[in-house]
Amino acid sequence: MDSILVVEDEDDLRALMVDLVHREVPRAEVRGAASGEEAVAACDEETWDLVLMDIRMPGIGGVEATKRIVARHPDARVVMMTSVKDSRTVRLSVAAGAKGYVVKGLSGQLEAVVHRALGDVPVSSEALDMLMEHARRTTYPLTPGFTSVPASARCSG
Repeated sequence: MDSILVVEDEDDLRALMVDLVHREVPRAEVRGAASGEEAVAACDEETWDLVLMDIRMPGIGGVEATKRIVARHPDARVVMMTSVKDSRTVRLSVAAGAKGYVVKGLSGQLEAVVHRALGDVPVSSEALDMLMEHARRTTYPLTPGFTSVPASARCSG
């Protein structure tokens, strides 16, 4: 049996998400948490197969809650599920230990998100686009000792 924790501060949305997840994975134990603090406590009390984490919440937000959960439970599978669409938030989420990042869109995507998250790494196309755009604009230093690619290893066009 799968256990899924839905972390969302808005009561109506949390209830809707819990209901939808339970309908998509009827064998699962699905519970809601209204804050990052509740999510951390729930993860300390029991092991969850999946934590769907909102980012913006009162108290400690989703990124900080994820960081605390993963620090205490390194195998935790936390997937950020949020309406926040900026590369900085995606990067902070990944750095905190999130295993995936999905931009909220409950219409038709929830089943895929839950099933993929239980066995794969879900990343929405929006989040991937943001990360790729950030990578294109960022300069990374070369590995120490790496000066250039030998001519024999270069691709010819």
